[in-house]
Amino acid sequence: MTGGGSELLDRTTTQVQGPLRALVIDDVETVRATITDILTSFGAEVRSVDTAARACATVGDFKPHLVISDVFMPDQDGIELISELKGRGSFPDLIFVTGSDPFYAKSACMIAQGNGFRVRGFVLKPFRMSHFKEFIDLYEVN
Repeated sequence: MTGGGSELLDRTTTQVQGPLRALVIDDVETVRATITDILTSFGAEVRSVDTAARACATVGDFKPHLVISDVFMPDQDGIELISELKGRGSFPDLIFVTGSDPFYAKSACMIAQGNGFRVRGFVLKPFRMSHFKEFIDLYEVN
């Protein structure tokens, strides 16, 4: 896969009460804003932060169903974020995003799965709206 794309790893449909709550974590503001706009257009309630530390502070109150995280960030990478979330007893579904080699996203996915997370898959930058739609369609909102 080159030049964007996505890989769906878990096709299980999940029912959620109220709107789908998604937390977007990326250190690049334009990427955060774009993913937020995409998810909001699909009816999700979205919060976005620029660091893993802010994500961990947000998870407790917001209780996201889904976390979409960049694999590489300045303060912590996506793999360190997995450990932080697990330590807090928070196990939202995960989607990883990367502009790097897909190997890193696949590695983060395998580590997260090994730590008890449901990993929906990963998205490669540059991405399109359709790359996220296939993931969002897995959630049935009641």
